[in-house]
Amino acid sequence: MVKVDGVSYRVTSIADNTFKNNKKITRVVIGSNIVTIGKNAFAKCTNITSIVVGKNVTKIEKNAFYGCGKLEKITIQSEKLTSKSIPKYAWNNTVIMIWEMKGILRKIPYNPVT
Repeated sequence: MVKVDGVSYRVTSIADNTFKNNKKITRVVIGSNIVTIGKNAFAKCTNITSIVVGKNVTKIEKNAFYGCGKLEKITIQSEKLTSKSIPKYAWNNTVIMIWEMKGILRKIPYNPVT
């Protein structure tokens, strides 16, 4: 929930370019209210080292985490994501070392979605 001028709003998506180029973010935890992560939402957030994608995310848009050069670990809690709902370039230009999805850990030297 986000509160603005005393009014509460339920946030269900992270819009395109929302945090793009933010150098202060080091860790991302996507809550259970979020369903969609927009294009370039966290692009070039060069200090992010880990991401936890919440259980209700159904779609991650192109380049959502593009250029997160320190990103080493991604944990996917959602069982609703498929290779079709995560574009090939969602994690482009990252150095992902550990990919965890559905409780399975993998050390990887490549884009896990391809």
